[in-house]
Amino acid sequence: MVEEMASNDSPDEDFSLFSAADLADRLPIPFEELFRTIVELSPDPVGVLDDKGNFLLVNGMALRLHGLSGPQEILGKNLRKFLLLQDRDRLNSDLQDALQAGHLRGLEYTLLKGDGNPICVDLSVSVISGSGRPHVFVVVLNDVSKVKSMERELRDYATTLEELVAERTGQLEVEKNRVQELLELKTQFVNQLSHDLRTPLTPIITMLPMLGERLHDEKERKWFNLISRNVNYINNLAQSTLALARLDSNTVSFDLKEVSLRKVVDIVLDNNKTSLENASIKPVKEVPGDISVMADELRLLEVLNNLVSNAIKYAPGGTLSFSARADSGMAVVSVADTGAGIAKENLPGLFTEFYKADPSRHEMSSGLGLAICRRIVERHGGRIWVESGGLGKGTRVSFTLPLA
Repeated sequence: MVEEMASNDSPDEDFSLFSAADLADRLPIPFEELFRTIVELSPDPVGVLDDKGNFLLVNGMALRLHGLSGPQEILGKNLRKFLLLQDRDRLNSDLQDALQAGHLRGLEYTLLKGDGNPICVDLSVSVISGSGRPHVFVVVLNDVSKVKSMERELRDYATTLEELVAERTGQLEVEKNRVQELLELKTQFVNQLSHDLRTPLTPIITMLPMLGERLHDEKERKWFNLISRNVNYINNLAQSTLALARLDSNTVSFDLKEVSLRKVVDIVLDNNKTSLENASIKPVKEVPGDISVMADELRLLEVLNNLVSNAIKYAPGGTLSFSARADSGMAVVSVADTGAGIAKENLPGLFTEFYKADPSRHEMSSGLGLAICRRIVERHGGRIWVESGGLGKGTRVSFTLPLA
């Protein structure tokens, strides 16, 4: 037989083309014995059914799956007996489909073990038929109970998670509405407070200069200057608080148009020329003439005036540099001074309302300037940040705006 195979013109002969009889002639042991051996050695639970669905042969794995002690408890019995009632009628239909197709896979059944406990199995069926012999079904059963249990748990977890998310979403919606109400109340309060403060301040601010002209005593002038500074501080605080509240309420509209950065910087320097000279601050302008941004010019002036005002307060006797560059569709604008600088631990809080890095040197400051700058820059779609090497090493404030 070996010589006959060796002399075959097709060395890659496909044994799947042999009939059972041809294969039996070539095997050194009886086909039935080989078949039984293959079934018994299979790592999966395997059973052989006759054309009626009765067990003809099972391996040890199938007995363990059924929870049976020996083959006598299953041989000759119909597979239907080991299934739940609702699955039994479906078995006949599935076996007929397998007979027509030759095999079927992925059939899910609930199997009753010997002790009556159900397990979920995945059933695969193949049909073997011989010349003049009744066909038989080879069934492979895999226990998928753990998988199904995990799937159920996952579904339960998913359902629970969805319920928790829905519940939390509802709570967040309630909290969001409450926060919105509080913000509206805060805006109303700030507006009313600012109005109530400005009403008595207006005549005081108007009258103070006339009063000052009549004072000649040095001690009286000292007290007068103290009153003037505090009145102006209260007025500035009221104005800044109102401006911040309006920006937060989104009731302020921005008139966006193409604005030349160099032109705006020139206006700011011209407006603050006297104050810069009095503080002995030398301005340095490094703003290219070809950089324009989409911005509300008045709001941009407000941002730069705030930054210049800070430099005048905290960086006297140094330089104040303005620079700008284009980067990925945005203009990066920087205002840097050589003044007192800011400690690293104070940088994160600088844009918080009423924050003062050093209360002793911010005595007459509202602590709202940078907060207002942030609101304005963010309304333009940009961002703003502060850098400093530490105390005594100056400060750089940079912000971005969309290029025109």
